[in-house]
Amino acid sequence: MRIAMADVRPFRAIRYDVAKVGDASAIIAPPYDVISAELQSKLHERHPNNAIRLVLPDPAKTHPKGKDEYDSAKLYFEDWINTGVLKQDQEGSYYLVSEDFKYRGAWTRWGLLAAVKLEEYDAKIILPHESTLDGPKKEQYSLLETCEANLSPVFSCYFDPENDIIGSLRESAAKTPDLEAEEHDGVIVRMWKISGKKVVNHVREAFEDKPLYIADGHHRYETCLAYKRRMLERHPNETEAPWNRTLMYLCEFNDPALAIMPYHRAIRHLKGMNPHEFIRALEVLFNIKRIELNPWRGGEETRTKAANLLSEAGREGPAFELVMTEDNNVYLLTPKKEAMRLLDDFPDALRSLDIVVLHRLAFEEVLEIHEEDLRAGKVILYDTDYRAIWQAIRKKGWAAAFFINPIKPEQVKNVAEAGLIMPQKSTYFYPKITSGLVFHRFI
Repeated sequence: MRIAMADVRPFRAIRYDVAKVGDASAIIAPPYDVISAELQSKLHERHPNNAIRLVLPDPAKTHPKGKDEYDSAKLYFEDWINTGVLKQDQEGSYYLVSEDFKYRGAWTRWGLLAAVKLEEYDAKIILPHESTLDGPKKEQYSLLETCEANLSPVFSCYFDPENDIIGSLRESAAKTPDLEAEEHDGVIVRMWKISGKKVVNHVREAFEDKPLYIADGHHRYETCLAYKRRMLERHPNETEAPWNRTLMYLCEFNDPALAIMPYHRAIRHLKGMNPHEFIRALEVLFNIKRIELNPWRGGEETRTKAANLLSEAGREGPAFELVMTEDNNVYLLTPKKEAMRLLDDFPDALRSLDIVVLHRLAFEEVLEIHEEDLRAGKVILYDTDYRAIWQAIRKKGWAAAFFINPIKPEQVKNVAEAGLIMPQKSTYFYPKITSGLVFHRFI
């Protein structure tokens, strides 16, 4: 007997009519939370129908009749539907997506867009691993409520070791894609509409014994949950209404192209210590090895060597690299066995995470940086691009940087299943799933 798990259904997507808009590369956009002000402006200029007007409307560039940015997104959405720029598919379908990208090699990641039934976290059917902030959820709720649609998908993962689900769809990829585009960072995305009754039923049934793990989009998911709760208060019998579901991109956890980047950290100050004193303080808790690399010379070659050494050290357990301003060395840090006793009260799923070890030992114990400091957002700079962190301590006044290895997919699974939450900025799943491939409307 199967235990009911994720309810993953086909849906009638609203999609761009590529014949009308022309080059699909001009109308897609990244998720709202990774769009800089500069990129937002460029996307607005790229095409009058670019999805940026929906997913991250600019208060300074609203629809001529829009009262605010949220109303502007709704009006653009309705205009594009009424003029045929956007069309709704006539039959319920899944949407197969491939993404060609480069990150430590060349890869193609496969995934599926579907309408997934919203579940409360305590049901253990859809599982989070990150905490959320009220500000972004409030903004997303206003957009969702006004537009009555999912404009960007939640990114989730599932386990299918035999690759049965995506494998059953790959035959469709031999056909010409329904959409092909190049994203702003060079990722090539392709999408195929999957609507055959046999394959649709197979996919839906295959998910019925699988939980889903949210990889990216916790704010969007929790916003949709809040909207569903409110709608059910008003319409308690409408349990099959479209707002009971959310648009979701689903990727298999074992896909070798599922890239999880680390967020490196720069810190503002060393609590009054100079680099030598800071190293002495760290030596109480860490084994420290000075690497024969000058961080300010050699450019990309030096950084690549440092990254490779860190990756190698990480195979044995938690490892970090430290670079400081006013110091011409790279230091490799691994926690001492006796120092790990400071994490004895932590659940095993968290104790195994490099980032938890770094925060507990280096940030809390040595630098006395605590949770309230992290939430204030002034003492630590986060970035997935180690070059940006390097620049921060070289030219922008940050005192030191810690470089870390990426979290592994099984660690995300273990944390989620234990009902735990990782520290802020622990994972960056790459590539982010594009906005503008499909939209899921509630009316």
